[in-house]
Amino acid sequence: MEKRPQEESSTKNKWKPLQYLAASGLVPILSALHEPSYLPPLLYTLFVAVYLYHSLKPPEKAEKAVPPLWLALHFCFLFTACGITACYLSRIINQTALVVMVVYFLTQALCFLFLRSCFPLRLWQVFLLMTISDPLMPLEGNFLAQAPTFTMDTLGRLVNLIMTAGAVAGLPLTVLAEPLKSFERGGSEKSTFKRIFLPALAALSVIVAPKVVALFTLGELYR
Repeated sequence: MEKRPQEESSTKNKWKPLQYLAASGLVPILSALHEPSYLPPLLYTLFVAVYLYHSLKPPEKAEKAVPPLWLALHFCFLFTACGITACYLSRIINQTALVVMVVYFLTQALCFLFLRSCFPLRLWQVFLLMTISDPLMPLEGNFLAQAPTFTMDTLGRLVNLIMTAGAVAGLPLTVLAEPLKSFERGGSEKSTFKRIFLPALAALSVIVAPKVVALFTLGELYR
């Protein structure tokens, strides 16, 4: 049976962004092969592979609902594991930093669940939010202030940081995309507080809360 023109157009429109995404997943490999190598963006390559797999696989039959507590634990584990992997690949992990980073990413994962329950996140919003709140930015992103001119090398390092930060949240949100829909709050009529202020408060918590908790943990460790 031949496809209708509308179906062919819809298929092409679906494949084109996926092709661009697949191509972007090759960029971190260049950073890994470059001397000196920079490995954290490889997490983005893994994110692209997982996203393509979930986008291209045939739809599955409806499964049993996952208990909210188990889903939250699963998400927090994946989120924290991705964050620690990014830190490990950045070679900034020591015993003290490991404890602080675990607390940081665990807190951020909980804040993301809160945000996800208030607002249906899109990938570009996740990458933007993670870039703003990225704990690696103060450690490795100070090149922006030090660079006398904005060169291609500066741009490349900035893109690498964005890829790494976004992949930390993008991976668990992609893997658990379907189960996390149960966190969405139903109801077509929402007050201004629920439509604007609550999502803004949740987004702010993603940026601020993990840093506050991490600093408190660091102070306790050195007490």
